[in-house]
Amino acid sequence: MKSDAQISRARAYAQAFMNCCGSVVNKAVHDCLEVLLQDLQKHKSLLFLLECPRVEASRRQEIITQLSHLCGLGDSYHKLMNLLIKKKRVYLLPLVLHEICSIYRSENKLVLLYVESAVPLSDEQVAQCAAFFEAEASVRVLVKTRIIPNLIAGIRLRTEELVWEYTIASRLQKISSAAAS
Repeated sequence: MKSDAQISRARAYAQAFMNCCGSVVNKAVHDCLEVLLQDLQKHKSLLFLLECPRVEASRRQEIITQLSHLCGLGDSYHKLMNLLIKKKRVYLLPLVLHEICSIYRSENKLVLLYVESAVPLSDEQVAQCAAFFEAEASVRVLVKTRIIPNLIAGIRLRTEELVWEYTIASRLQKISSAAAS
């Protein structure tokens, strides 16, 4: 779990980045940052390599360059990663990326919508869910899909603040709760 101080520091780096380089952040870059963030969370050893004093500076630069190019990120992100290495704050990179994405969504009045289902949905079905949620909640959304087998059947639309669910799992839970009381 991250401390309030780490979150605050990451937010400050992200805000400084957005103030200097915010024009390089668009929907495509936002999506790339989200993928990079997921990869960094899965492969924490990458952060270790960037932090480890025994890893030569040239090797760290190579890793940063590869990360930037893999994700289609420009020189600005390369500089951000170098700054975090120089200040010995590489451990903040996932938090900083998260905050950059959050600031982008906030500035563009976008809400991250998770469309969750037990089975994969077609692009058309996901678009219908997004349109439904935009109309119901009067917001613009960026959509992420998740497969959650426990839902059994149906769909759940979720943001940080709202949940709309129409699943067999939720109905079974309601029946179970009613039977228990």
